Amino acid sequence: MALDLQDLHQRVGPYEVSVAEEDRVPCALAGHVPEAVATPTTPEAVVATLAFARERGLAVVPWGAGTQQGLGAPPTRYDIALSTRGLAALVDYQPDDMTVTVQPGMSIGGLWRILAERSQFLPLDPPRPERATLGGTVAANASGPLRAGFGTARDWLIGATVATPEGKLVRGGARVVKSVAGYDLCKLWTGSLGTLGVLVEMTFKVMPLPEAYGFAAAPLDSPERAECLLAAMLDSDVSPAVLELADARAWQAAIGADVVGPAERFILLTAFFGAREAVDWQLDAFASQAEAAGTRAYPVSGTDGERFLGSLRDYPGEGDLVARLSVRSSDTAALMEAATTEAQNRGLGASVVAHAVSGTVLARVDDIAADAVGDLITAWRQAAMAHGGHAVVLRAPAVPKAFGSRYDPGGSPGAEMRLMASIKAAMDPDNVLNPGRFVGGL
Repeated sequence: MALDLQDLHQRVGPYEVSVAEEDRVPCALAGHVPEAVATPTTPEAVVATLAFARERGLAVVPWGAGTQQGLGAPPTRYDIALSTRGLAALVDYQPDDMTVTVQPGMSIGGLWRILAERSQFLPLDPPRPERATLGGTVAANASGPLRAGFGTARDWLIGATVATPEGKLVRGGARVVKSVAGYDLCKLWTGSLGTLGVLVEMTFKVMPLPEAYGFAAAPLDSPERAECLLAAMLDSDVSPAVLELADARAWQAAIGADVVGPAERFILLTAFFGAREAVDWQLDAFASQAEAAGTRAYPVSGTDGERFLGSLRDYPGEGDLVARLSVRSSDTAALMEAATTEAQNRGLGASVVAHAVSGTVLARVDDIAADAVGDLITAWRQAAMAHGGHAVVLRAPAVPKAFGSRYDPGGSPGAEMRLMASIKAAMDPDNVLNPGRFVGGL
């Protein structure tokens, strides 16, 4: 059904809907440009937009900064981009209770600055945090190097309000850390790619800024030596806040300088946060573990450590093709080696960075033709499956003039597919939000 722009203007407001090409084109997905971009400035306006779309059989794609829009399959229908840039306010901040409530359009970096004024911190660090919105980070359950020590958005979100396609505002969780028991809707919404509702408000628990930071790096000349050092760290009493393993190509591209010699194949960057005495003890323990693994740990200054960490965090945010390969942490280095080899076998140059504690390998190819993606993704997925893991495409070249592609960006759904389908049917029966975007075409 064609979009009735006059009716949409009346529902949402004449200054909150645009059909201008300069607004619509940046919201294109898989070569398809939405007919309009709606920018609600209140939760009620989000509800009105979704109700309008449902009544007219239109499809809506929630849109923050677009940093995670490559995740998942392209939507099968796309009429309205629902921008959250008009919902970027700080709703409530209780420093003594260590909770903060925000709207979805606020950037991660913007919230960091607000919290830093009270020496507090939210340890979520997806790529490009100055652009990445909190709503998009939760919807994608996106994470970065700090995942090693602090987990993902699921671990920090304690309450949320969502606008549903049925024209309601539904709240899950609370604004306090201790809440009553019940269905954890926050965990259901986190990582659902905006297929079950549009986040309009979120409450996070926060933490004090660490007293001290310590960084160190260790060069490694083989996957076996890398796995040996990783195993030693994970089996020890050290608690790294960051444990990033990069191959030499990724390190050179991200950091722009050599910290190790040309013979080294991997670099392990680690960081410890906490009390000064505890940080120093863990740095010494890491140096001993590195020596036992046949290498040497190099101290990294705080300034360089923050720069290296930011560069590795943002590295998967660029490139033609980026995939997330997930395996056991003990298989991280082996999968990194396999990913680069599969690309080399096809005449492509791949580089890899891994959140080693979680076994999350981020493989990147800077220059690849759209028709070559399917074969490489299939090979990467098979390599991950050989280690008991799986693979998800985070970004790939756009397929022009049509939705869909010749490969499955999310992998085959598991036995839980029937449950997921029933949840989607119950919460979005008319398939208004991001139709076909989630695993299995939900």
